[in-house]
Amino acid sequence: MKVGVIGAGRVGSACAFALVMRGVAREVVLVDRTRARAKAVATDIRYGAFSESTEIRDGDYADLAGVGVVMITSGVNEKSGGATDRNDPEGRLRLLDKNAALYRELLPRILAAAPEAVLLVVTDPPDPLADLARVLAKHDRVLSTGTWLDSLRFQRYANIAIIEGNEASQYGIGMVSARIAEVVLFDEGAVLPVGSYSRRFGVTLSLPSVLESSGVREIFQPEHSITIRPAARRPPRRAGRRPRSKASCPEEICRSA
Repeated sequence: MKVGVIGAGRVGSACAFALVMRGVAREVVLVDRTRARAKAVATDIRYGAFSESTEIRDGDYADLAGVGVVMITSGVNEKSGGATDRNDPEGRLRLLDKNAALYRELLPRILAAAPEAVLLVVTDPPDPLADLARVLAKHDRVLSTGTWLDSLRFQRYANIAIIEGNEASQYGIGMVSARIAEVVLFDEGAVLPVGSYSRRFGVTLSLPSVLESSGVREIFQPEHSITIRPAARRPPRRAGRRPRSKASCPEEICRSA
């Protein structure tokens, strides 16, 4: 079994480290726009790994051939993207335009090498970017890390507190992503709160879902009240008088894909 990780920054490195330490796959391929950085991270992890069950190496997109899961971690993070203001209702949606543009560049290269892989979107904001990835990939084997980590933290501002102290949140999301990949690769059928496309609402939502080797097999749909149901179908509201961006909601992202 083989896993690809796109991006060797803080989050990508944490994902690769967690994959190796859990022994999730026989091979982990780390791809970054700076090949030297991917090589350095892979070498660092490889020398410290106490188990020889997993090989980690740097590579190019062509080296993703045969992977079962591709983790996509590349993109602007909350710190550099100015999404750490606790009073900003947009939050991580501020990162959407730039990261959507990057995904339009990356996805064709990933799909050319690994057309059958399950795609796991780790980049913020994960659910809208998973919508875009689904449109670009033209298949439903697309997951996002969704709300699992937020559910574990169970605090609205926990992520911002981590970023304020350490500039990036990385280890938690790395471990969560590795576990999602493990469930998919081993066809466990475990129930996890990951993001996937909801035909009921027409967007990617994070709901308890049964995961298998092809992605989500079943989504457990909660019953919504009359008040909540129409609100779930509306695009996110924008704050203040700032003009709407071209990629402010999943529908607009997908239309321009």
